Amino acid sequence: MKKVISVILSTIILVSSVLCVDLTAMANQINIDNRAEWLSQLVKTFDMTVESDDYPDNYFSDLSEDSPYYKDILVATEFGLVDIEAGDPVNPEGEVTREFAAHSLNYCLKYVLDKDDDFKYSFSDYEKCEYPDDDQIAVDHGWFVLDENNNFCPDKIATLDEAKIMIDDAEETIKADEIKENYDSNFEYQDGVVEVDKTSSFEFIDDNTIILYDTSYNIKKGTPFVVYVNEVPVTYVAKNVVKNSNNLKIECEEPEDQEDIIKDIDMQEVSQISTENFIPGKGFEVVEEPQSRSARFKSDKFSVKVKTSLPLPAGNTVKIGIKLDNIILSTKINTKDNSFVTKLDFDFSLEFDGEFDAIGAVQEALDNIGEIGEIPIAGIGYFKFAPEFNITGSTSLTETYSATIGCSYDDKGLHNLTKFNKKEFEYEIKGGIKLGLKAEGGIKIVIAKVGIYASVGVKVEQSASTNIDRKTGKDVYCASLDLYLYFDLGLEVKLDFIVYKINNDFNYVIYDKNNSPVRDNFHIENGKKVSKCTVGSPNEQKYITKNSKYGTVTETDGTDFVKVSDFTLSVYSGKTAKITGYTGSASYLDIPNYIGGYKIISIGSNAFEGCSSLSSVTIPNSVTSIG
Repeated sequence: MKKVISVILSTIILVSSVLCVDLTAMANQINIDNRAEWLSQLVKTFDMTVESDDYPDNYFSDLSEDSPYYKDILVATEFGLVDIEAGDPVNPEGEVTREFAAHSLNYCLKYVLDKDDDFKYSFSDYEKCEYPDDDQIAVDHGWFVLDENNNFCPDKIATLDEAKIMIDDAEETIKADEIKENYDSNFEYQDGVVEVDKTSSFEFIDDNTIILYDTSYNIKKGTPFVVYVNEVPVTYVAKNVVKNSNNLKIECEEPEDQEDIIKDIDMQEVSQISTENFIPGKGFEVVEEPQSRSARFKSDKFSVKVKTSLPLPAGNTVKIGIKLDNIILSTKINTKDNSFVTKLDFDFSLEFDGEFDAIGAVQEALDNIGEIGEIPIAGIGYFKFAPEFNITGSTSLTETYSATIGCSYDDKGLHNLTKFNKKEFEYEIKGGIKLGLKAEGGIKIVIAKVGIYASVGVKVEQSASTNIDRKTGKDVYCASLDLYLYFDLGLEVKLDFIVYKINNDFNYVIYDKNNSPVRDNFHIENGKKVSKCTVGSPNEQKYITKNSKYGTVTETDGTDFVKVSDFTLSVYSGKTAKITGYTGSASYLDIPNYIGGYKIISIGSNAFEGCSSLSSVTIPNSVTSIG
């Protein structure tokens, strides 16, 4: 089971987000005269750093290299902190409003509201707020005080005193989340509980059976006992015990209530997860890798790499390689303070390479790929992961990340721990893709059960327009490709403290199109890369990538353009239209967003009747109704 956890988290992250970890107090001097200074303060507080040659591009229309905060804003962008569409202004000289401060700080801390059926915002003007959840957290944490009319006042300017309160609170949270190595952990159990020494040898036969290679322990039916996995206590009650000459075979079950076993725990444990027990999915092959070399840990195997080669129609092949490395599980529990922290650090890399002729058949083959594999962590939990592919063109992609995922709970509430560092990212793409990993799993650590779901990777959204050049009378076809990282996270946390219980779950978008550290936008018109399409909507071309350091899109040979004359349209008012017929001969049709200057918002009934050549049709996001 040790394996699963590392794998899934790696996939989960790949794709990875914001950095909110180890920190020292740095709020002695705070300047917040404008938004740039506030973002700079957050960069310092949360210790966000990137390599000098790995800054993201400047996606913003009003950000100049002459700005004293130019690099800080780019670093903030690298960690997903700047939630602004590429091409729009970042407004560095703008005022720091309460809502801007609350939203940006809580993006780093990621506190979540416990919204039960009776939940209500504590302020009256929540409908006027763009981020009411973040504003509520700001009120709950004492960052801001409501006015005399019980309003949050999202557009009110944050004061210097309020800013210092926020940074001080953030630093306290960061310090509380720290987990020390070589901590002198203390475990106290109730009378009658048998504690198996950490040095005693045992193994899991299955989830409910343990072989203990020490017959001196007095474990009988009904006896509660504790074993340690990666220095973390795992509690059981014996259902049946068979004593052999050199071992005890114990059939066991989880205790109904941890309070019957645990008296007090003050634990901080950091351990590296072995990948020896990794279980590859069907069709995936484990590739032997050299042992990881770590000065901090000693073990046999701390990395795993899997690969598969998927034959496709027309003699083509998709090659997939995934590697997990340096997987470290850290846990802190203090039952007296009712606090809990758990996180998983890991390195993750993905290689994907495929050249496609028959796109529909390729997607069908990719959809049939099952799980990549799983890592079981005996007594603690599991993680399994699967690929997430949606391809409409040839793709070559290499990406490497260092990531952290986890959660923390104390008297301030529950918040998500996420750290993401993009180490390598290279691509060559033709067409639209969604390429990544999805993962799910669970961890059980004494008083805590944490369920995780994550989806992370790269998306390329493709939009297209076709029209007739008035001067030449020839068809013009332009495809726009927007590439960005995505990362969606879900957590379900159940804590069973001796005093009370907590049950909370939430979903969190770490990266999307508007805050991804990578936002490459390209345009291919009649087979040639152009700086701007001559057809379509100018609003979709606010930001153009001229020379991406990450990669490029591939030009086509210009023979497969969709033509205006291929379609019959029914035109509405406002330059929109419905497709009522198609006379082209495409096998795999990618319908443009704009045809003949009209935005396609509908597809009529029987629009493709009699089109025997069609194998698949890709429908643009502009379409809102289909007959």
